[in-house]
Amino acid sequence: MKKALSIILSLLLFMSLVSCDKNEGEDKSAAVIETENAISAIGNVSIDSKKAIEKAEKLYDILSDSEKEQVENRLRLVEAREKYDHLEKINIASKALEMLEQVSSMCASALGDIENVWELGLNETKKESSSTVFYSIASKTKFTVSEIKTAASSCNISGDNCVNGTSSTSAWKYCTWVVMEAHKEKGTYTTINSLLSQVELMIEQMENENPEYPFIASLTTYCSELSSYASFFESPTGTLSELSTMRFNLLQISDFHSDTIKTDILLAEDFFY
Repeated sequence: MKKALSIILSLLLFMSLVSCDKNEGEDKSAAVIETENAISAIGNVSIDSKKAIEKAEKLYDILSDSEKEQVENRLRLVEAREKYDHLEKINIASKALEMLEQVSSMCASALGDIENVWELGLNETKKESSSTVFYSIASKTKFTVSEIKTAASSCNISGDNCVNGTSSTSAWKYCTWVVMEAHKEKGTYTTINSLLSQVELMIEQMENENPEYPFIASLTTYCSELSSYASFFESPTGTLSELSTMRFNLLQISDFHSDTIKTDILLAEDFFY
């Protein structure tokens, strides 16, 4: 009897162990397999991996806790998300830098136009006639004669104003006002202010998500300094010499900040490699 009971208990114990092994090694659900496949499909993470990562995350999030533990490559998903977020910050910083460089180029070019016609109004327009002065102004800028004439008409400035001035206003001022109006009508001011506003929002986004990236501070400084030059461009003051110095300084600080930010971005790119 005891022998029979011992055999029965042994069989029950064996069956219990087999049952445990079966539960531990039970097949993964279709949802788990689909999630693992989605994670594997991410491949090498790049700035184009957003949809693949979000798809895998969505599949993983709807799994039960026990199913999540069965996802063998779940850590790969975490790593992919971290790397993508890192690359996204770098991408945003690169775009912000491109936009700031565009602002710098536009400001420098426009200040160059103003500087050229300022000098023209000081030294050469008296040699012109009221019918030819707009051709000379156009030749000193990147505008066509038609654009210069339209701008002059918009602000009620005549060719004679640009040649002889008036009792209260010098000819060079009329020349610069015409060019500034031409830039206004072309949308130069609007474009510059729009680009600066976009960059400010991009910087704010990066600061809120991860303020530790060094290029954030560099971009902030560059954006702030360019805003000052943009304001000066909208309403230049001082002398021709001071305007020339401002333009030279703009080019210098732009080169410096651009190189600094590019270096910061390159260092950040090396973080995951």
